Amino acid sequence: MQSILIIRLSSLGDVILATALVRQIERSLPQMNIDVAVDARFSAVWAHNPRVRRVYPIERSVGTSDDLTKGARQAPYDIIVDLQKNRRSGRLISSLAPPATTQVVSIHKHRLEKMLLVWLKKRPKRITSIIERYWKPLARFGVDLDPHGTEVWSADGTCGGDLPATHVGIAPGARHDTKRWPAERYAELIRQLVEQRQQKVMLLGGPDDVQLCDRIAELAGVPLQRADGARDLAQTVQALESCRIVVSNDSAVMHLATARQRPVVAIFGSTVRELGFAPTGDHVRIVEREDVSCRPCSHIGRDRCPKGHFDCMRLISASDVLAAIDDVMRLAP
Repeated sequence: MQSILIIRLSSLGDVILATALVRQIERSLPQMNIDVAVDARFSAVWAHNPRVRRVYPIERSVGTSDDLTKGARQAPYDIIVDLQKNRRSGRLISSLAPPATTQVVSIHKHRLEKMLLVWLKKRPKRITSIIERYWKPLARFGVDLDPHGTEVWSADGTCGGDLPATHVGIAPGARHDTKRWPAERYAELIRQLVEQRQQKVMLLGGPDDVQLCDRIAELAGVPLQRADGARDLAQTVQALESCRIVVSNDSAVMHLATARQRPVVAIFGSTVRELGFAPTGDHVRIVEREDVSCRPCSHIGRDRCPKGHFDCMRLISASDVLAAIDDVMRLAP
């Protein structure tokens, strides 16, 4: 039986996006054993995935795994797929000493296209999603691209889907400041949801989001449930089961909610969907200001607005987001 190693070390959102490729490989090449190498911080993405034979957590301080190195040398992989394509993944592949019979392929990172988009605002004629870019190196091996998106499995053997849910999930965090809709806007949205729509609201996020969620809760001044401060992926997955819909910035929670088949309203500021990371589908809405000409100012986000006005987020109103919620919920089961 043949074997393939998928390398996507970081970050959390990118690792979640790689789950679509694993499904595509399993369905197109059912004889293939699939292993993954991932930064140990994000290995929980694969913890319960039935499509994966083995997960190799890679500690950042070490850069490789003795088990992976030993196994790859005893039984070399037929294919190694580098979805990271940087020095770290290159060193990892070198440590495996793949023989000439191993086919090593990697993602095309479209660096020139990103530079033209960020610096010259030259938008591509067609948006190519990261999921499609991950698939492309394997097309020649007979792997078919499918439209089914990402998936994160839980211990009960499910990927979410049509589960009883009662709350509107609000995930106000993001790694970079320019990807965060202002706390005041989130508070206004929550007040409208609770007071005008009689909706139950749940705040979502990790330990780094607690202070922000404290401020939003104080500004909102209405009853809500707190599920921020989640210590691991499993806690956020469990919280998402209670969410009828999730409102998020362009963040890892956005990708996790999509992978758990929750309807999503995603608020985009300094980044744009043309970069390829935006979720798609009937149950997704992107809220953004297409008339702000300085977007995107970065392909990953910045610590502050380089222009000083932050119009890409400041000009998005609570009413804009509420309209997107209403629109997507009309189609939700």
